[in-house]
Amino acid sequence: MSTPFDRNRPGALFPNADPELARGLALIPDLLQGILPMKEKHRKLLATGVRRLSGLLTTERENLPPDYMTRPEYLAAYLHYFMPWNIYRQARLLQGLDFSLTPNATILDFGCGPLTFLQAMWLTRPHMRENQYRYVGFDRSEPVLKAGRKLFEGLAGAGFKGWNVQTERQLGAARKSAPADLIVAGNFINELNPPRSAHGEEVSAEDLLLQRWGELLKPDAAILVIEPGTRSSSKQLVRFRESALAVGWK
Repeated sequence: MSTPFDRNRPGALFPNADPELARGLALIPDLLQGILPMKEKHRKLLATGVRRLSGLLTTERENLPPDYMTRPEYLAAYLHYFMPWNIYRQARLLQGLDFSLTPNATILDFGCGPLTFLQAMWLTRPHMRENQYRYVGFDRSEPVLKAGRKLFEGLAGAGFKGWNVQTERQLGAARKSAPADLIVAGNFINELNPPRSAHGEEVSAEDLLLQRWGELLKPDAAILVIEPGTRSSSKQLVRFRESALAVGWK
């Protein structure tokens, strides 16, 4: 499997934000206030929600509810605090990668949340804005998908009309969008439950993902996996990489 990411590109992998990215990031607070308005009493509770969600996403992951993105307290904390940081991090990563997609490429984004990768790609790839692409974001939370769509429309304005942006809540819908040029999985693998075979025993989540994703990709496609730097997620990434190398991926 080849890749649109040049591993030999010189320079920093995480360069500082360029002016275009900085301008886009500066728009996010006002856009969010229009998407998810916060009264003063709710704003005072935001710090508590951020602190609680931070614990659930790191040291208390076993207590993380599967529907946390639909709960108003956590949704507000995620959109107003975690999402801007995630856009910033992913955008800096994309600035450092020699990342390119041919016009009319299809991107499948699993666990997309508020379309974080799409926002980051728009802010860091102005030369792609005139081309046509198909983006399909998958997330089980309808409120966060709607918020992400509104944010992208606010950032892009009328300029994104050539981008066919779709959202789905069911992962099974990915087959109808295949084959893809790029699969993105940001903060996704660590939230998966261990799969089980027809006989009930656990099977390798990494092997199963590789098999399913392999069926969705074009021969020259790529996968971008982004996970939090926790101990468990790091171990999971190592296993995933080893499984990918074992089946001949690069």
